[in-house]
Order: sequence, then C-alpha cells, then structure tokens
Amino acid sequence: MKVISFVIFATLVIFVYARTRRSPFPPTHPRSDRLNNPQKGYEVRYYAQTLDHFNLASQPQTFQQRYLYNDTFWGSKKNIYQNASSSLCPGPILFYTGNESPVTDYWAGSGFFTEVLAPHFGALLVFAEHRYFGDSMPFGPTQSWDYGKINFLSSEQALADYAQLITDLKENILTNAKDCPVVSFGGSYGGMLTAWFRSKYPNIVIGGLAASAPFNFPNTPNLNPYLYGDTEAATYAAAAPGCDSKLGAELLRIQNLSMSDTGRAALTEEYQLCSPLLPNDDLLGYTSDALADMAMLDYPYPTDYGIPLPAWPVNTTCSLTLQSGLGKGLQTFWGNGGANQCLNMTRDVPDFAGCCGWDYLRCSEIYQPFAQRGIWLPHYAWNLAGDIAACKAQFNITLRPYFAAVQWMGGYDFAAGSSNIIFSNGMLDPWHTSGVTHTLSSTLPAILIPAAAHHLDLRAPNPADPPYVAEARVEEERIITSWLDAYWQSLTRGAL
Repeated sequence: MKVISFVIFATLVIFVYARTRRSPFPPTHPRSDRLNNPQKGYEVRYYAQTLDHFNLASQPQTFQQRYLYNDTFWGSKKNIYQNASSSLCPGPILFYTGNESPVTDYWAGSGFFTEVLAPHFGALLVFAEHRYFGDSMPFGPTQSWDYGKINFLSSEQALADYAQLITDLKENILTNAKDCPVVSFGGSYGGMLTAWFRSKYPNIVIGGLAASAPFNFPNTPNLNPYLYGDTEAATYAAAAPGCDSKLGAELLRIQNLSMSDTGRAALTEEYQLCSPLLPNDDLLGYTSDALADMAMLDYPYPTDYGIPLPAWPVNTTCSLTLQSGLGKGLQTFWGNGGANQCLNMTRDVPDFAGCCGWDYLRCSEIYQPFAQRGIWLPHYAWNLAGDIAACKAQFNITLRPYFAAVQWMGGYDFAAGSSNIIFSNGMLDPWHTSGVTHTLSSTLPAILIPAAAHHLDLRAPNPADPPYVAEARVEEERIITSWLDAYWQSLTRGAL
C-alpha cells in the first residue's frame, strides 16, 4: 500500500517556457490504454455538425463530427417513474464530452460508465468527438491547422456541438428519446467540458461527473504557478522516504554533466542511450517529463499509453533510484519490462495528443500558468510575456490569459449559478491541485480519492483498485441515481 500525502497544493502544468519539452504545451489527458482496452463495444457514427454556431453568415456550412454509439443496454431496465408517466423514453443517455484526442481513445478509459453504469441504468452510451481531433477535422487532417481555419476551434464551439448533437439525437434521429435525461461525464479537459456543459446548457444535461478537471486560471483565487511541480515532488516523497531529494540530486547531475563531452559520454552509458548524447539533446527535459507522466499515470496495475508502465510506477522508480540511481530508475518508464535494451528519447514517449489542437486551445482560451522550483530544473518564474510570444510565433494569435476565468465562472465559482456537478480528484495525481477539492454546495460535491491517479474513478473496476476508488464510484453512482430519480419524478408530475 502506498503512503499517501494529504498535503493539497493548487496549480497546473501548462506552459514550459524556460526549457524545451517534447511539446511546448504538454497534454493533460492520457490516450488509449492498450493493456486494459476492452473489445470495441460501439458503433462509429457521423453527424453533420454546424461549423460556426455563433455566426449566421457562415451557416449552413458543416463538417462531419464522429461519435461512438452503443444501445446494447438501452431500455433494459424498467423504472417506476417511467412506468407511471406517459414517457416512452427507453432510459437515460450517458454522454462523454470528448476532449483533446480521438474519441475512440476515451472509450477504453471509461469502463465505469461503459461496463457498470450503462447496464445498471439501462442507458444509451454516446461518446462525442471534440472538433479538430481524431476524425472530426472540419477542413481535413492538414488544412484544418491553417491560419483562418483553425479559428473555429474553441471550447464554446465544442459545447455547442454537443448541445446540437444531443438535441438532434433526441428530437429526430432516435426513437422515443425526446424525454430521455442526459448525464455527461469526462476526464481532465473532458471534465472541464462536462462542468461547463452543465453550467451553460442545464436544459440539455441534468448533471455531470467532472473527473480530474483543472480550473486554475489567471485571476482565480490563490493562484500559485509553482505548485504543480511541488505536488509532483510530494507524490514521489510519499512513495518512499528521500525519493524526492534523490531525484533532485540526480536531475542536477544530469544538468551539470550535459555541459561537457565527457559528462555526456558518462550519461550516455549511465542512462543506456541508444546513441551518444549530443549537446542539443535534452535528457534533462526528457527525464523530467517522464517523472511527471508517471506521477499522472500512477495506477495500481500495468497500463500502456504508447509506453508500457508497471503497476505503481512511481513506487518502482523510487525503489530503483534509491538503490541504483536514476539511470536505473528511469527504466521503469522506457524499459517496457526489459524488452527495450536502450533508451531512445524520440521513440520512448507516451502516445499523448500532439500538435496542434491542444496547443491552440491553450493559447486562445485555456491558459494556465506554470513555474518551476525545488527539485525540478532549471528554476524559472511564470513568464506571461514569454508565453504570449510563443503563441504568437506558433499560431499568429494573441494569447488571452484571462479569458477562461471571465468566461467560465471565475475558474472555480460554480456555486454562483450551477448545480448537479460531481468534482472528483485522485490525490496522487499532480493535476488534482487545479481542481475543485472542496464541496461548493449540496449539489456541487467534491470527492477526493486517496491512492488514486488521473481520473482513475472513470476507469473500469479492477481487483487491484484501492478501496477508496471503489468507495468513490459507489458515491458517484448514488448521486447520479438521485439526479435520475428526481428527473423521473418531475416528468411524472408533468413539470418537465
């Protein structure tokens, strides 16, 4: 059992200005888990989606939006409120608010809904793909990134997509679905979208589960751009005494040795690189990214997000590093259980979202600051001017640092006008420090999950799950049941 630290910090890694990472804007959401990917239980469908919901001059231009559909369980459960009313609705609709990767990736990581809640509620499953990701490219896979075409990518447009898709499904495409309640869910950016979806379109969705959803924008209370890194370090400190300080010493050693030919030769041997380390190679950045990824993916069983990891990879890394140094500990990340004989910093990376959609969203509206201190090197402060320049260089747009806080409830202020949103966060996940970590009202509960990493509660139950995760899922199911019961009661009374 892992040692759990209950120290709560509050920020999110977004922009990295002082050093080069694999991507200048690291993604927030793991893609498909190949080791725990159930059989495809869905039908792929496409919908003629409006390109621009907010400009009549551009209509009726459309693009093909992909969504996943499964009606295996729909109507399999009879509800006393359904029977008592005149509604012919077969059952509720569980709707995934797709985020920054192909929607097929998120099916594999949502087993709590696809394997547990859908049969329990007799629900229809719909997973909508976010515009500009996967197959939902308005101008094709290449031209969609062109200046003047990428500007249709935004969270507002995506939420309007989801509202239109659901409305058309219920009114025109499906049979007897007009009165069917919709519950949304999502993880990380998808969790943000679920929370915003319920807040902006309460007439469309009766409630939502926002898992590992970050809301820490400029102008939000107690903003501290250093605390993601601090939280990440705390995850390693909790795994084994002295692990964080040992990692700090090893990272400093990489930084110093990388400055000379003899030092790089030593690092090439120590870290078992497939080719000699060159002056422009960023072993420090690769290693820091690997440690961050493992903290986010610190699951209690083996997973594969394009790079296979063992159960509890943080614990394994700490144990090996304390015994034999970080060169050995880093093999937890790239070694593939011993199958890889050497480290290739281009090959041995997770299969995360890359350029350009997520980068654009972070430049245009979902900007969250980042700075670095403590064991993470090099140290640097939040540099808004540098981030503005980076966005200008990449997309020729001006970064809007305060847009999200103004547009979306001041970041955390959902209590001002929202209800029926569950905010869940795993306490091992460095992203949790940007989430809603305390209950805002009786209808806006926060669920904190010890010994859990990035939206572990959305994944299918596993015998290796800590008991806290099972308890969280029970509570989430209870709350969603209460929403559905209230809906059926109101429908029976003719109030809806």
